[in-house]
Formats: sequence, C-alpha cells, structure tokens
Amino acid sequence: MRLIPLLCAIALFAAPIAASAQFDAVSDLLNRINALRRQNGLAPLELNDALSAAAQRHSQDMANTGNVDHTGSDGSTPEQRIDAAGYAPRHTWGENIYGGGIATVDDAWTFWTGSTVHRNNLLNEHHREVGIGAAAGANGTYYTLTFGARPGVLPFFVDQGSVVGSPAVTLTLSNEEAEPAGSGGTMGRAVEIRVGEGEDLSAVAWQPWQRTIQFALSSVDGEHRIYVEYRDANGAVASYFRLVTLTGAAAPSTATPTTIPTVQPTSTHTATPASTDTPTVVPTDTPAPSATPTATPLPSATSTPTPAVPPATKTPAIVALRSDRTATDTAPSAAAVTVRAAPANPGEAPADESALEALVARGWSDAPVDLLGLMALLSILAVVIGASILVHRSTKL
Repeated sequence: MRLIPLLCAIALFAAPIAASAQFDAVSDLLNRINALRRQNGLAPLELNDALSAAAQRHSQDMANTGNVDHTGSDGSTPEQRIDAAGYAPRHTWGENIYGGGIATVDDAWTFWTGSTVHRNNLLNEHHREVGIGAAAGANGTYYTLTFGARPGVLPFFVDQGSVVGSPAVTLTLSNEEAEPAGSGGTMGRAVEIRVGEGEDLSAVAWQPWQRTIQFALSSVDGEHRIYVEYRDANGAVASYFRLVTLTGAAAPSTATPTTIPTVQPTSTHTATPASTDTPTVVPTDTPAPSATPTATPLPSATSTPTPAVPPATKTPAIVALRSDRTATDTAPSAAAVTVRAAPANPGEAPADESALEALVARGWSDAPVDLLGLMALLSILAVVIGASILVHRSTKL
C-alpha cells in the first residue's frame, strides 16, 4: 500500500520533466533544421501547429508500441495523419521518423542527415512548414518530423530573431516553389514584394523579390508587426506577417528627457508671473461691488419725502386732516388743512376754537390756511391785550 503514493509522486514529478524534455527536443530539432537549410541557401521552415499535432500523434503511437514505422498502429499513413490534423489544402507533405531505446536528438539528427532520403526531406525546397513530435515510453524515445506547404502561405523570417536590439533587421523570404505557375487560382512564384509595418501596404512601393532584404523598424521600443506582400507574374497576391520585439532603441534618445526638464522649468516660471498678475487685475476690474451701490438710488428717492415731515414738526401747531376748508365738514380727507393754535403757555387754556372757526368762516373762507392762522393769532392777542387793559383800569378805579 505504501508503494501507491510513491508511484503517484513519481508520476507527478515525471510529467513536467517529460513535457520539458519534449519542448527541448522540439526547439533543438527546429534550430538544427533551419540552420541546415540556411547553409544550403534555402529559407527556414515555419513550425506549424497542425503538422506538429500529426507528428506528436505518431511519436506517441511508436512509444506505446515500440514499432518504428511510417504506418501507425491504427493503419494510418503519414498523409492521412496530416490531413486528419487539419493541414489542408496543401501542395506537399513528407515525414521523417526515428526512435527506440535511449535515442537522443543527436542520434536522430545523425541518422536523418546521413540518409539521402531523409536529408532530401530536410532540404526540400518545396516545403515551407514543419511539425515536430517527441515522445518517451517503456520502449524508448521516438521522434517524428512532418513537412508540408500550403498554397498562398509564404513565411518569412527575421534573421536577428524575435527580439532585436536595433531597428535594422534582415528578412529572409520564402517563395512558391511547389506550384511555381500557381494552380486553381492560387498564387505562383512571387516576382515582387513589398514590406512595411502594419497591414495596409498600399503606400509602399513594390520591389523585386529577393531571398534576403534589409528592413528598418520604427525606432520605438516594443512589439512590431512586420508585413510582407508577395505578388506573382499574374498579379496574384499573398501576405504574411511576423511579430518582433525591439528593445534598446530609445537608448540614443536619453538626452531628450534631460533637455525636457531644463526647458520645462523655464516655461513654467515664465507662465507663473503671468497667471499671478491676472488674478490681481481681476478683483480690481470686478464691478460687482461698485455696481451694487450705483444701483441703490432707490433709498435716496424714498427718503426725499422724509425731510418734508420735520419742518412741519417744528411748527408749533396741531395739524388735522379735513375734507374742506369750512368748519362744518367732518369727513376726514387729505385735501384741506386747518390749523389750531397751540396755547402760548402750557398751563394756559386754549382759546375758544368755535369762535375762531366762526371768524374764519365769516370773513376769510377763501384765504390761505397760513394767513388764517396768523389772523387768528392776532385776534386772540388783541382780545388778551384788551382784557388786560380793562382789568388794569378797573383795578385803578
């Protein structure tokens, strides 16, 4: 029972190791294949997912059975496995296999490059794509290469790799060699190409096709998408793109940040006084406070009648509102005013008001109110003087 957990632990550790070994084998074999092709003046091969699926399927089958053969344990042929993986339509196909025992990548490579048939597959100018599979089992390690070319798929390669340190790069182009004249409306051998960054190359001039060309990326660090358009003699066009990452291109322009801070303080300093002066002027010109008092003449107009009241208050008379100047009317009105004299001394009784009013009614009903008041005072004064003289005389007698 203790053996089961141990076996599970071994399986858990073995799975990542096997996956890593498979990845290393794929990367190693791809580099060897493309180096060999470049040495022989051929374009590299693009690693294709569908072809790799077909290759991995057959390597695993051989690892399971220990049988090294192009025919699978299910009776499938290389062509059938490639088609089943979805690699279609296609112009060409091919397959290399090796395995058994403690076979390594070196063992497989030595065998393939030493065999004319297998070497021809590696250097076939008709092939443009490749799939690589590696699998290990109880019967050993097994390797499979599958080759192919699809119509209108013309890969190109950046010689400096997928990460470059300079905008200047070299591109290696493929061409349609499997069907040079084209077939069924597909593109034939390219005679012209144009290259640029971005999918729209309408503004880029066509140039003759060459195996290698020089191209300059825009000098901006980061990912760049390079497009190449191929055109054959009949005007058929095919395009392909590749991503490349540029790093270190901004290094020469490090002086720019240094210059920017130097200029910025100057412009900032110049702008600051301007903005400081502006607020100073704005409050001065703001007419809000001045406009408010200017629009306040209403209180002055309202207070105009007020001074008329104090002079009337100063007059030693009692003012009563009447409807007419005659003493007989009693209805109050603001139309006419009669004046009643105030006593000369506070302790003295007022004069007979009825007599005064009768006097006014008899002789001066049309006289102004002020004149009537004056005459009434004079009459009262005469009566008082006369009474004083009579009292004085009677006292002497």
